[in-house]
Amino acid sequence: TATATAAALVAGGPGRLVQSEAEVSDLLHYCVDMGRALAALARLCPPALPVMVQQRLLPTLARFYDVMMPRVRGGVGRAELQSQAVRAQDALLFLAHILLHEGVFQPSDSPEDSLQRMLQLEDLLPLSVFLADYTAAYQLRAQVAQLPVLWRCVDESRLDYVLQGVRLYEAEAASSPLAAASNAGAASSAAVGATGATDTLVRQLRDMFPELSDPLLRAHLEVTEGNFERAVNNILEENHPPAEMLERQPQSAAEGKQKAPRSQQQQQQQ
Repeated sequence: TATATAAALVAGGPGRLVQSEAEVSDLLHYCVDMGRALAALARLCPPALPVMVQQRLLPTLARFYDVMMPRVRGGVGRAELQSQAVRAQDALLFLAHILLHEGVFQPSDSPEDSLQRMLQLEDLLPLSVFLADYTAAYQLRAQVAQLPVLWRCVDESRLDYVLQGVRLYEAEAASSPLAAASNAGAASSAAVGATGATDTLVRQLRDMFPELSDPLLRAHLEVTEGNFERAVNNILEENHPPAEMLERQPQSAAEGKQKAPRSQQQQQQQ
């Protein structure tokens, strides 16, 4: 229902979204709220996740993303809207990651269940925008390649078809807006091996804990080897990394400006 409602906001022909910045802003806020709410539901209520998979939420979400994101990107001009677009993109891709990693790619002994999941993966292949952005943030091909281990019954011809399709989009992922944004900041995030996935996780943690600095969030991800759930748990339990780890993490320009006045005050006091 949520994705159907959001899809209705996109309807109306090419270019409709760019007629009103207010519409774009409302749609992006809706996407963030929808993505976070459904992701939280899947995490906090485990029985809900199989229902989401059975109801084909993943291909519905991917189709919506494939239609919505190009139109939004074409109508985003102000920096504030660009920031909202990034948050919406992250929220929707993270929801898709939960549906795939914790739903579709879970072990299965049922031939019918395995077939239905494989059909959902096939439904993703025509969605070029979604797959290019998703493969820029997450390792999809490696997950698909593990299906013969996870599923007792796997149609090899269908598996090869999906793998070939994912390989094609890996090349497009290198030129996607998500990968371009990640590559632009790669030098400043070398301490934790800045990848599209790492930058996405940092943004998601920042949205959840805006009072924490980026170096601290990156240190949490480094300690947990990129495990988002463990990083969140450690933050909630105030189990923070040692100070020496924070010292070698990159800091943003804004944080540097905030620290400069304090250093000057200390010098004056000395």
